[in-house]
Amino acid sequence: MIHQILTSMRMLDRSALPGAVLLGILILCNSGLEAIGVGLVFGLMNLIENPERISEIGILQDLYTYFNFTSEQEFITFAVLFLFPIFALKAGLFLLVTWMKYSFTTRNESLVSRKLFELYLECGYEEIAGRNSAELITNIANRVFSVVQTTVMGAITILTDLMTVIAVSCVLIFLEPVVTLGTAGFLAVAVTISVVGLRVTLQRMGA
Repeated sequence: MIHQILTSMRMLDRSALPGAVLLGILILCNSGLEAIGVGLVFGLMNLIENPERISEIGILQDLYTYFNFTSEQEFITFAVLFLFPIFALKAGLFLLVTWMKYSFTTRNESLVSRKLFELYLECGYEEIAGRNSAELITNIANRVFSVVQTTVMGAITILTDLMTVIAVSCVLIFLEPVVTLGTAGFLAVAVTISVVGLRVTLQRMGA
């Protein structure tokens, strides 16, 4: 399967490389904002539970003094309001990344279809005569769409999810290492047991 994916990726046009680089940068930024959002929510929950931590953390104490807050409740209210533009920015970037993903895959479908059609035009008459027009249309339209969707879109989706998981995991490990690692270990064992236990059933179902 990996060999098939790599072979299919070679069909992509090199002119799409700048778009791929830009999309990769946006995915990294989106993953970073996801991690920042998780860290801010986690930190805000700690402040709501223990307001005295404002005076214990240096940067929070500096902000408290700089903006001349009159109470810890006022500071926490300001922190909650501060989350709204952060999450609005995160949502906007997520929409931009989604639009870029579909724009990138659609552009690659067009480029691959055009390249395949040019190859049909340049090949010998005997080869074209041996195939009907329906097969040519199927290869140019339907199968190109399938190849691009299963390779390019699949790779982008895996990369996006992987970067998000790594970024969020790093933040959670930094904030609560014991709880995060314990939860990850429990989920890994649970998934392994379920996959091993259901392997025979999944094979019968064709999965």
